[in-house]
Amino acid sequence: IQNAQTKDELAEVLAKAKSDLDAIPNDANYGLDLTELKAKLDEAKELESKGGDLYTQDSWNSFTATIAGIDYMLENGFGTQDKVDEYLGYLTDNRVALAYKDADYTAVDEALASVPSDLSGYTEESAKAVTDAVAAVVRGKKITEQSEVDAMAEAIRNAVDALKQKDTGNDDNNKGDDNNTLDC
Repeated sequence: IQNAQTKDELAEVLAKAKSDLDAIPNDANYGLDLTELKAKLDEAKELESKGGDLYTQDSWNSFTATIAGIDYMLENGFGTQDKVDEYLGYLTDNRVALAYKDADYTAVDEALASVPSDLSGYTEESAKAVTDAVAAVVRGKKITEQSEVDAMAEAIRNAVDALKQKDTGNDDNNKGDDNNTLDC
């Protein structure tokens, strides 16, 4: 500005300075590499849009809070590349830490409650089918394996429904023929 000797030169210098200032992006994250962070954020938001029904509340809350924090920082500025990398680490860690909910064993428990406590009055084959179905129950499955848990419950119910009483061989009609029907 000191070199400007006339009003026109001064106006020209000021216009150039304004033009130079206007050329500087009004971006709080100018000069920072956000490529990887934005790619991971897009993936995270896609997962978030599907909802957290499969995940534990705590792990889902941490994941979505990280997404919100990154959105805030993208709008207001990370300040340094180290801060960008730190938030990328948070996002990655919270994505990996998403924990599936446990499978629902209610149907299995109800099926188990329907198993007779004494199977000695049933045929060996039908009783074995029940004990095998009960022994096949595996606890600790996650919600992503719910169909397997449901199949366990169905196997128990089917085996209980198929229980057959033992033939006692009693001659209830007193004819000596083991035919338990009476002639009338």
